[in-house]
Amino acid sequence: MATYHANSSTNEGDSNLEQTFEPLLNYKPPKKKCFQVSGISILYIVLFFHRLTQFSLTWALQLELLTLLKVYENVFSTSTESVFESFIIIGNIISYGLGYLLSPIFGYLADAYFGRYRVILGSLCLLFVSLLSKVIFIGILMHLCPQVVTLQNIFIPSTNQTFGYFSNFTCFQSHSSEIPSHTALGIIAGIAIVSFLVVSSISFSGLFANLCPFFVDQVEGSSEVALSTLFHKYYWVSNLGSVVAAILIPMFQYFSLSISLVISIISNVTTIILFFMYRKRFISQPPHKPYPLSLIKKVVISSFRKRDDDLDDLDDRTVLRRRPMLCHPTGVLDRAKVSNGGRFQVETVEDSKAFFRLLAVFLSFMGLYYIQIQALGIFSLQAFYLDLPNPASIYQKVLTYSIVSNSLQIFDSFAVLIAQPILMLTLRKLGPWAPNLLQRMGIGYVLGLLGIVMAALVDVLRVEFPCMINLFIQIPQYTLIGLSESIGIVSHMEFTYAQSPYTMKGMLFGFMQCSRGIGIYILTALVLLVSLASNCGNGDISDIVDYIDCNRVDNTTCLYYSVGLSPKARYFWLMNLLIALVGLPIFSYIAYRYSQRRRHYTD
Repeated sequence: MATYHANSSTNEGDSNLEQTFEPLLNYKPPKKKCFQVSGISILYIVLFFHRLTQFSLTWALQLELLTLLKVYENVFSTSTESVFESFIIIGNIISYGLGYLLSPIFGYLADAYFGRYRVILGSLCLLFVSLLSKVIFIGILMHLCPQVVTLQNIFIPSTNQTFGYFSNFTCFQSHSSEIPSHTALGIIAGIAIVSFLVVSSISFSGLFANLCPFFVDQVEGSSEVALSTLFHKYYWVSNLGSVVAAILIPMFQYFSLSISLVISIISNVTTIILFFMYRKRFISQPPHKPYPLSLIKKVVISSFRKRDDDLDDLDDRTVLRRRPMLCHPTGVLDRAKVSNGGRFQVETVEDSKAFFRLLAVFLSFMGLYYIQIQALGIFSLQAFYLDLPNPASIYQKVLTYSIVSNSLQIFDSFAVLIAQPILMLTLRKLGPWAPNLLQRMGIGYVLGLLGIVMAALVDVLRVEFPCMINLFIQIPQYTLIGLSESIGIVSHMEFTYAQSPYTMKGMLFGFMQCSRGIGIYILTALVLLVSLASNCGNGDISDIVDYIDCNRVDNTTCLYYSVGLSPKARYFWLMNLLIALVGLPIFSYIAYRYSQRRRHYTD
């Protein structure tokens, strides 16, 4: 009788189990990291430092232009000075709008050739090269003309203010008299400053077109609520960087004008380091082929060809089946579809149609960007003729200078920071009853028009009571512009991304920024037209710089281009409002047709 040894079989089974599960028995869980930063969080930090760099550089260049103009004011003759000032201001205007106008090119380069990550990193490096060359040029300039160092405190406000704060610039005369005449050096400095503006604007073009789509690529495939929240957070962080720059930089410039350039370099280097170190955590979409523009061109060419020539290679049954569709295409580009005798699939043709539809929306919505530029230009000019309380302490001097140099633009950003969270909560509460993106864009447009109306009313009061209106009367118009940005521009960004074809998102975001650049040039042309037609000016372009307000008691010269208060220039705000108002009915019609077309296509 066979005997069964239970102990031996049990021991063999245990040894087999130990060998089988040995990796699991020796497994030690990895240590949890206390803090791990996601890719989207890094991008928010990058966006913050990018905005800090942009505004620091902008204000530093504006102050340098003012300094350069006043330093060499007594060097040139009247005609030469006018040419020099005109060259500086026109170069500033061109370079400022150039950053937006070139955005479609950099968006197309990202979509078709290099990808968004490489274009963004290359733009940041180009900006660093521009800043570094600017530092080298300033060092050479100070070596050739050491007296320029004495100008570092010329913008400190004085306590004696008679009419507004234009008496602050009387200290220019004492310093500028100490500066020797360097005509050639002044011309070289002007050319160099404009060159820096152009190069920095080119670098900003790549960021304008690709930074926001790169953000959304990180959460591709998320719900509509998550995407909408991302756009609101993007614009909120962007304005947070503007507010920090608006508060800190003027206070530091109380001690030195070069602090803006230092902050620009530090924030730019920080952005490059963060963007490069965490590159593996980003989702970077590869470039798309075939190239978007070449595909659109082929679709357009195919849509205008005769369809009868394409029926020769088909049998009679196919011709009878497709001929009714050939005779009645729904649109011009629909003739390029395969179902209508064309050579392209339905998806390719629909992408081309979406491209042209979005261009129409961009052109009609350009009025809101035209209104937004008012807060950066005309509102600042208006502030130069308003009054401020006399500062009595060092802190009040710093606060006064901060408000003066930024012309209350900070309230625009404050309105955005406050309105964004409230708007997100409101849209979530409303749910399906919330207005769609096109309706929100229209609401933002109307709020922007109300901001222009408020600015016109302030200007009417300024004419009646010159230099007796407090500067803080501009707060409502800045607040309305900020609310219009929160509702209109954020919805426009979300609408652009939602309706853009997958292969054209960067390029279409660039066209959206391009509409802002066109608004800059329209406003500049209007100001130039009013200035040249003014009775106070002599018809020279330099009136943009040195235009004297006829209704001013002390005839103080404005250092920026001004519309003045001559009989012809009083119609400026009417013309301004009409230009902004023209786009509203056009946008309403295009938005209505767009909604009807999308509803018909869905059905």
